[in-house]
Amino acid sequence: MSEKGTIDARTVVEFGLIGLVFLVGIAGVIANYMTISDKNNTIQTLGSQINDLQASIASYEDRVTDLQNQINDLKAPKLIAVNLKSDDNRLGSTPYLHIYGEVCNVGTSTAYNCTIHVIAYQSGSIIINKDIMLGIISGGSWTSVDWKLDYNGTALTNWTTSLDWTR
Repeated sequence: MSEKGTIDARTVVEFGLIGLVFLVGIAGVIANYMTISDKNNTIQTLGSQINDLQASIASYEDRVTDLQNQINDLKAPKLIAVNLKSDDNRLGSTPYLHIYGEVCNVGTSTAYNCTIHVIAYQSGSIIINKDIMLGIISGGSWTSVDWKLDYNGTALTNWTTSLDWTR
């Protein structure tokens, strides 16, 4: 039995063991915290990489869409006038606007409802406003045009032609 106010060796050992267990516990908590901190940093880094990759994927998807649209535009029907001319012919009894030449579809898809829209003027007034129907023009092919659009009165002062079609 020990006296009051003195600590025996057994109590010192017990307190020493308690202190040692406490220190080992603190070391474990610190090690665990550092591991969690490292894992959190790794998670943040990987999350940032995921965001960067998702942005890259979106950019590539946009590029693919743009390229697909370009391909579709190249395949789409596209009419062009080749040597398409127009003359105001006033010889003879009835004057006429002569439209002649070729219209080509330089696309690979068929052009439907193909027309040449003609507007002609006499002194600022429209006297011809007509669609010349060309019908269907297959991709890569052409059609010849030779139309006479009669009118009355003085010579034409101006006229325009434009091509139109549907897909």
